[in-house]
Amino acid sequence: MLIQVRVPVELVKRMDRLIANGLYRSRSEMLVDAVRHLLLTYGGGKPEVERFILHYLKGRVRGEEDLEVIVKLFTDDVVERIMEKTEAKTPEELMRRIRR
Repeated sequence: MLIQVRVPVELVKRMDRLIANGLYRSRSEMLVDAVRHLLLTYGGGKPEVERFILHYLKGRVRGEEDLEVIVKLFTDDVVERIMEKTEAKTPEELMRRIRR
């Protein structure tokens, strides 16, 4: 989704310095991160949106993606990593171990 905003010149200059220093790849990435921080601070962020933004910032998302797909991929990835750490063979076995 495209959202256009007007930003004061001084803020843009400050943003560009952070980008030049390698903290962000682009103005868009920086603005997405700023919005994410605001949502976290004021409690408006949903976990699914946070996961999507995290994947976007890590370069795992190119353009618009179906949010449900991103959440499923993230969830599957987490379950797989937990299963590896606990040496569980199936998700059911993992749940039994967690419930103990």
